[in-house]
Amino acid sequence: MDTIDGMRTFLAVVNDGSFVGGARKLMISPALASKYIGELEQRLGVRLLNRTTRSLSVTELGEEYYDRCRYVLETFDEMENVTKAGSKEPQGDLKLTAPAAFGERYLVRAIAAFRSEYPGICVDLDISDQRIDLVSQGIDLAIRDGALEDSSLVCKRLLPAYNAICATPEYLRKNGTPTHPLEMEKHACILDANMGNRHYWPMHFDGRQQNVPVSGGLAVNSLNAIHAYVLAGAGIAKLPEYCVRDDLRTGRLEEILKAFATSHQAIYAIYPHSKYLPSKVRHFIDFLGPWLEFDSTVSTSL
Repeated sequence: MDTIDGMRTFLAVVNDGSFVGGARKLMISPALASKYIGELEQRLGVRLLNRTTRSLSVTELGEEYYDRCRYVLETFDEMENVTKAGSKEPQGDLKLTAPAAFGERYLVRAIAAFRSEYPGICVDLDISDQRIDLVSQGIDLAIRDGALEDSSLVCKRLLPAYNAICATPEYLRKNGTPTHPLEMEKHACILDANMGNRHYWPMHFDGRQQNVPVSGGLAVNSLNAIHAYVLAGAGIAKLPEYCVRDDLRTGRLEEILKAFATSHQAIYAIYPHSKYLPSKVRHFIDFLGPWLEFDSTVSTSL
C-alpha cells in the first residue's frame, strides 16, 4: 500500500462515516479500503478507527491524524497541481457552505470574480441554512452570520451586519406597531428554526442586551422562506438587513424597533483550523473580505 493511498482512504472513510461510502468515492472495494486502513494502523502502531458490525468511530489519535492527513494531502495535491500547471497560483477543489440568502444573493457573484482570478480552483458550494459540521462533511470554509458556537473552529470577521425587525405596512396597520421590545409578545413572530434559541430574540434595552420572548404560527429553517412569509403580511420577521434592503427601500416592508437592535452581528469566514490552512482557502478568504467591502450592493448600510 502506498502511504498516500492509505491516507486518502482514511479521510474518505471518516468523511463518509462508513467503509462502503468511502470506498465508493475512491472507486475501490470496501474490502480494499479496510485493508488499506488496517495496513496504515499497523505501520503507525495505533488504532485510528473503532469498528463494530454496526458503527464506526474515530479514536482520539485518529482525530489528530485526520487533521494532519488533510493538511498533508491538501499540500501534496496543491504542489502537484502547481507543478503540472507550471504556475504558482493555487489549484484544487474548494468546498464551501453558506446560508441560502447570502449565498444566492452575493457569494455566487464573489465566486465568479474569484475564479476569474484563480481559474485553477474549482468551487463546490453547499447552500444550506443549517449549521453543517465542517470536519465531518469535509468543508473547507463556511460563510455564516452570527456568533461562533464551536470553539474548535476558527473565524475571521468579514463585514459588520445587523438584523432588521420588520413587517409589511398592512400587518402593522392591522395589528399595531410595537414601540418597545416587550410588546413583541402580542405579535405573530416568524421563528428561525435553525436557531437553538428560536423563541428569544436578543435586543438591547434598559442598558443591556436581553432575550425577548417571541412566538408565532411558523417556524422554518430557511431565511428565504421567512422573507417570503413576512412579505405575505403574516407576521413580524427578524432577518439580516441584506435580505430586506430592497424591500425597506421600496416600502414593501417597514423596519421597527431599530433603536433596540443589537450591534455586534457580523458576517464571518469559518474554517476548521488555522495552523494548516491550505493556500486555496487562504486565497479565498483574502479575496472575499475586500470584495464584499467594496461591492456596493453588499456593503451599503453595513
